[in-house]
Amino acid sequence: MVYFYHDADMPLFALTACAKNMRADLGQQDRNDFRQLTTMLVDAFKRRKR
Repeated sequence: MVYFYHDADMPLFALTACAKNMRADLGQQDRNDFRQLTTMLVDAFKRRKR
C-alpha cells in the first residue's frame, strides 16, 4: 500500500495497493510517477481550496 500525506490541511490519499508477493519495492520509474502524481494532487487540492 502506498499512502500520500502532504499536511494537516489535506486528506490522506491511498494511491495504490498490490500483493507483497507481486512486488517488494518500487522501481525508479514508479517513484518518478508517484512524485508526478503527488505534485498534481497537491496542486489540484490547493486550487480547489481557493
